[in-house]
Amino acid sequence: MLHPVAEIECIRTTGAGAGDVVLESRQRSRTLWRKQVTNPNKYVFLAALAIAPSVVAWAGCQPPAPDDPVAPDGAVSVRYELEFGLEITELAFSVYHGSAEVRAGVVPVGDDRVVEFSIPSLPPGMSTIWVWATTSDDRWTCVGYADFVIVSGERTPVEMVMQCVREDYPELWEIEVSINACPQVTGVAVAPSIADVGEGVHLEVTARDSDGDTLSVQWSANGVTFGAGEETVYHCDEVGLVPILVTADDGHCEISRAVTIECLPAEPAYWPPPREGCDECMFESCSEQFWGLDLNALCPPEDVECRNVYQCFMENECLTPSLGTLECFCGTVHPTSCLDASHPSMLNGPCAEFLHPFFTDGGWNEPLGVVLTDPETGVGRASLVAECMGLMCSEPCQLAGF
Repeated sequence: MLHPVAEIECIRTTGAGAGDVVLESRQRSRTLWRKQVTNPNKYVFLAALAIAPSVVAWAGCQPPAPDDPVAPDGAVSVRYELEFGLEITELAFSVYHGSAEVRAGVVPVGDDRVVEFSIPSLPPGMSTIWVWATTSDDRWTCVGYADFVIVSGERTPVEMVMQCVREDYPELWEIEVSINACPQVTGVAVAPSIADVGEGVHLEVTARDSDGDTLSVQWSANGVTFGAGEETVYHCDEVGLVPILVTADDGHCEISRAVTIECLPAEPAYWPPPREGCDECMFESCSEQFWGLDLNALCPPEDVECRNVYQCFMENECLTPSLGTLECFCGTVHPTSCLDASHPSMLNGPCAEFLHPFFTDGGWNEPLGVVLTDPETGVGRASLVAECMGLMCSEPCQLAGF
């Protein structure tokens, strides 16, 4: 093995256009190798010159205090851990933004195996960092570079490979390099970004991997995973701002993107209990345009006589798309017998008591069909609303038997 592959990870920035960025380096199992080594000393020296990445310093990733102005630029922090026996006295670096070199310098290595340095005041956008080192005997030179982007709210891993060349050896060396391209998150869609508690927020991410690696996508809120795949739904469960993190992973490195949604206190349902889409369907489908009268206005929440009957329908789950409200009044009595004007006492449905005012000793004081369609009575108003709900909004209103 010649050199480990280094991951250089650009962490999210704190500014609207830029911020502090940290390059994180971690040891990877991917390797470089050479062919046709004729001099064993070359292999030993080359392996000894490997630069192994270590852990990251995260201080540059913390957001500024609320009363601090956001820095107009970013910074890069680099940390390397050198292999034992590596005879390097200094590391040099250059940072290019476009074609312009914006920073350059030399970092002494000394006796410490850990080399750390930070490069402040970098412009937002794409930049390239070059790092190289020469052994103390000037026989070997190792060079590596990586592109990174300073973008607010984005975490973008890239990779750096340090390649070593023996300066005093005239032969060409054949080196095969295996480099993984990390995935890219190209967009996150949130609809809606503001929702009531209990409502769902549809989330969708678009991501790609130039290597063609299979991507796995995870969604989390406040550190708790709630979904996987390119599309998912988050249900607001408490009031406040909720940070949503989506992570795309190709098995070698991962990239994360953060969005925020707002969960508001749930408004009381017009047609309780709360069911997603029920009120919307009722206001659209049970309007004057389709029914000749506005059924929603016909039985408002303050209409106690109508709402008591409606509440009985809902509590007993007797309102069905097929039978409408008959089951609520008839119970186990067959609908044909139930409609028989001479036997009202046979009704044993959970809401039959609301029909008692329409009973006489010999039967109904008016036909049951008239009672259930009379907007002048609470039973009639509630039954008209229930009829529309059963015909037009069974699914969103989650009626029994749908």
